[in-house]
Amino acid sequence: MSGIALSADDGSEDTDRLTLLDAHLTISPWSTERGRFRLEAGIASAHAPDAIFVGPSFAASLEACIGPSPFDLEARIQAVPFPHRQVDMQAGLAVHLGALNLRGGWRTLYLSDAGQLDDGVVHADLFSGPYLGLGLSF
Repeated sequence: MSGIALSADDGSEDTDRLTLLDAHLTISPWSTERGRFRLEAGIASAHAPDAIFVGPSFAASLEACIGPSPFDLEARIQAVPFPHRQVDMQAGLAVHLGALNLRGGWRTLYLSDAGQLDDGVVHADLFSGPYLGLGLSF
């Protein structure tokens, strides 16, 4: 689940809130102590003030250890081809500190309603910036 708040594009001082949800089934064709490659498929939805879009979602991710260190390289891409367009990419670094995992890197998200709203205008946004995460493994 991701949430986005941005200025409304209708000229008002309002704030539009977008919510992105997805659920995937995954398979990992390669998985070892040194890394893994995962393929995902499922559904994704985008909830905007005037519309809700639901479509198929596909993703792939890779995590690989950097030598004998506690650091991993991570990359992930997710795409929704229709009815809306969504591409979510991230690349970063993770450090494993016992049961604690810290993650950080860069994320880019492209969203477009593909002209599906009643006004016939294509509303598209590109968001890009750093991300941080915390995880526990047990």
